[in-house]
Amino acid sequence: MIIALFGVTCVGKTTIGRILGEELGYDFYDLDEETKLFFNDTITNIQDSCFNQHAYDGKLIEVLKTILRKCSRDSIIAVSPIYYTAKYRCPFQEHNVFSIELRDLPENIARRVIYTDDDDNLIENQKIDYEHEVRETKRSISYYKKAHEKIKNKYFIDGKTAQEAAMEIVEMINSDSLVPQL
Repeated sequence: MIIALFGVTCVGKTTIGRILGEELGYDFYDLDEETKLFFNDTITNIQDSCFNQHAYDGKLIEVLKTILRKCSRDSIIAVSPIYYTAKYRCPFQEHNVFSIELRDLPENIARRVIYTDDDDNLIENQKIDYEHEVRETKRSISYYKKAHEKIKNKYFIDGKTAQEAAMEIVEMINSDSLVPQL
């Protein structure tokens, strides 16, 4: 089984995905990390090399297809936000991918924000403008709402820890209640 985790930036896709992989014995792939390896560059440089969001999404889809080709067993993929969903619908259907959208309140997501520099290095002790991050998270949720509406499997984190959320998602997976479509 291949499970793709969707959601806005900092909702918890990577952290929860890693825990799910460990709990289920699945391979774990983070689309951001795989993209940096694939293009041998930073996310900032890759984004800057693209004319628009459509072009950047195209690069993400190229990497996502590469990940799907190498998924020889059960896998979890933390998918970076992609707006143009039509590009990954066919590869996901071909590989029978189960998609789950992770959701949380903007206030909870804003508390998880981390800053990185242009080389993707974590900036330590960065003062976070919480109100600004809440506004940006609300914008992001609104922006990706249409892209995520086709995902039938939803999980609302509701401020739970990553471990708690992962365990509840394991229960969803084990109950065979996931719908294999986008």
